[in-house]
Amino acid sequence: MFKIKVDIESFKFDPKGTSTGVIFLEIDNKFFPDPVWSDFPDVILGWWLEGFIQLLSFNEQGYYELLFMDGPCKWVIDYDGSQDVKINCYRYDKIEISTQEKIDEILESLLSVVNDFLRFCHENDYENDDLTILKRHFKKLHFLKKQLK
Repeated sequence: MFKIKVDIESFKFDPKGTSTGVIFLEIDNKFFPDPVWSDFPDVILGWWLEGFIQLLSFNEQGYYELLFMDGPCKWVIDYDGSQDVKINCYRYDKIEISTQEKIDEILESLLSVVNDFLRFCHENDYENDDLTILKRHFKKLHFLKKQLK
């Protein structure tokens, strides 16, 4: 099972700069990069949404790199046009986790965590440029996903 996790309670908002919080992947009870990985969720969730927007917009086979900002970690989707995609999680150039997942399940996890994150930010009156971009990407990916059905 694949899940994107953001610990909303750990989020420290800075309206003028970098906001930080815990964000990681959970794949079959393994954690990547680790379950207390602190990064910039408002930025990297936007990057990940953008990666999926490209994947769904062009529907091109290939590799899609989804980066963590802090450190040498990334996850790479090997997309061959089918519903099943291969995911490799890298630290530096070494694969730490490799799995095969349904693209719909990955999209659901991403859209769900972004929705929860944006709701939390709205409820706390958080707003900055990164959140504006995140909202725009969220709406676009949500629209593209509906078009697939």
